Amino acid sequence: MKTFDIILFADVTNYLAPVKGMGPYALATKLRESGYSVKVIDQLNWILTNRAKLLINYLDKVIGDNTLFCGFSCTFMNFVTEKGEEDELGKTSGVTERSRRQIDPRNKLGQFQYRRTSDIDNDIYDVLATAKHFTKLFSYLKEKHPHVKLILGGRGPNAEVMWKMNPFDHWIQGLAETAIIKFTKELKEGQLLPDVYRFDPEASMHNFHEMKPVFSKDDIVMPNEVLPMEISRGCRFKCKFCGFALIGRDPKADKYIRSEDSIYQELKNNYDLFGTTKYFMMCDTVNESIDKLKAMKRAIDRLGVPIEWVGYLRLELLSAHPEQISLLRDIGIKFAHFGIETLNYESAKAVGKGIRTEKALRLLETCKEKWGKDVGLHSGFIVGLPHDTIETFEYWASMLVNGETALDSFMFKGLKIYSNQTEISTEDKTYWYSKPNVPKNDTAKLIKVLVPGLADRPTPYGRVMEAKEKQGYKGKPLQVHQHDDIFLSEFDRNAEKYGYDRTGAYWKSEHWDAVTAQQYANRWNGFAYEKQACTLSAWQSMAATNLIIDDWPLIRRLKHGEDEMQTFKSHLHRRGHEWRKEFTSKLFNI
Repeated sequence: MKTFDIILFADVTNYLAPVKGMGPYALATKLRESGYSVKVIDQLNWILTNRAKLLINYLDKVIGDNTLFCGFSCTFMNFVTEKGEEDELGKTSGVTERSRRQIDPRNKLGQFQYRRTSDIDNDIYDVLATAKHFTKLFSYLKEKHPHVKLILGGRGPNAEVMWKMNPFDHWIQGLAETAIIKFTKELKEGQLLPDVYRFDPEASMHNFHEMKPVFSKDDIVMPNEVLPMEISRGCRFKCKFCGFALIGRDPKADKYIRSEDSIYQELKNNYDLFGTTKYFMMCDTVNESIDKLKAMKRAIDRLGVPIEWVGYLRLELLSAHPEQISLLRDIGIKFAHFGIETLNYESAKAVGKGIRTEKALRLLETCKEKWGKDVGLHSGFIVGLPHDTIETFEYWASMLVNGETALDSFMFKGLKIYSNQTEISTEDKTYWYSKPNVPKNDTAKLIKVLVPGLADRPTPYGRVMEAKEKQGYKGKPLQVHQHDDIFLSEFDRNAEKYGYDRTGAYWKSEHWDAVTAQQYANRWNGFAYEKQACTLSAWQSMAATNLIIDDWPLIRRLKHGEDEMQTFKSHLHRRGHEWRKEFTSKLFNI
């Protein structure tokens, strides 16, 4: 059996149905273009739980002397898949939903503590069954194939916990299309590389405008599977709470918008190889310009086959360019995800949303009228924004829960605010922590926070450590500096300008604090469930079509809280198990 230069592991954990993330496949394509052989092993969590021996046997065959590294794409790969104890918020603290929620039973925010890993320690990690599977996999790779480096990719809480708790050799940070090529070349040449590898973190040297198709005949794509597709990267807007990369970019610049031919080649490639006609459009703003939408339409017309997709839309642009509404219908929209975030106009203005509430609600009704009931409308909403009080929030939240808008689904979440990461480098590894905010010159306190080497893994934030030198450490001294993360929002960088106090464990404002905001989000999500106010969200609805091929009306009709929805989810769970069994058989050629 052929051995591979590089093996990439991938997963989107705890989703309603099995789906693919785009990142590992995009990197596999770049590596193949540079002459490396690459195998992508998706659905890793399920495989570790259900087919671990088969995986090990397969890896023994495909890892050879030529194998440089095994990479783990961890933005959406969650090591937590089982439920834990119920916390004080009434939520199960041991389960996370995708990548946006973090575990820490001792934390007042329960499962919703997001982003930083400082409170995740050995005791929590080691009792989780899925984490044990990862530990066994890493042990096998280190012992059986010691020449193969273990590389982490991705961002957010999952990546940070995986880095902290496992013996990775390197972490490639940022958008990695150019970094992965440079890193692999240097690794093959035997160069000494830093543990945290940062090069062109916004992938500015990557020719995104003429990007090649992401998926190839070497990838396992199931019949009727929804695939991710990226037509633009970054966003022309710069909402204060948004921590994505490339926000505020010029919407007229071609650099981060694919050409019509590039779009067409991807659609044609996927249709010819896999029969694909359904997509997750991963653009931060699908409707950022009329020119972009027209290029999409021309590419679809050239394909000669209609497509269907879900994606993020901006209401203000529908208001400024109402012709977009019919154009979006013509190019196959099936479920729109809006980022309305609040129905308090003063709050909306404060965070960079420029449309009045009454106009936003009318636009939603217009979309529903012109697109029809077959097309769904979803939005997220943030609790704790400036100018919102508990009273104003409950006023507009009740409008949503009582069905007074044209939205089919919505979700509340508490505002998250973080701070610049402080980086601590030792001869062994580099670590970060982000709270509380410590001045740059307070190095003595920093050194006590995280000092690796006293245990097999670094210990959690806040536990005062003895100096590493007491164990006889003679290496280079600790180096401490501020790391400006490209994924920090304006609130993260300058929260105090907007009335947020971060001197304590969590942010506080005049009317809210982090705990109260998340409690109200949980409470009103519960009210929506009780009132059966929401269908499946945009992404979950399209994901369900991986398993329920020909029943979009059923997917659109069911509401959370209904008995029929619970039956439907149980069916999806069983069907998902069968889907993954079939996928694994194809992956391992059995």
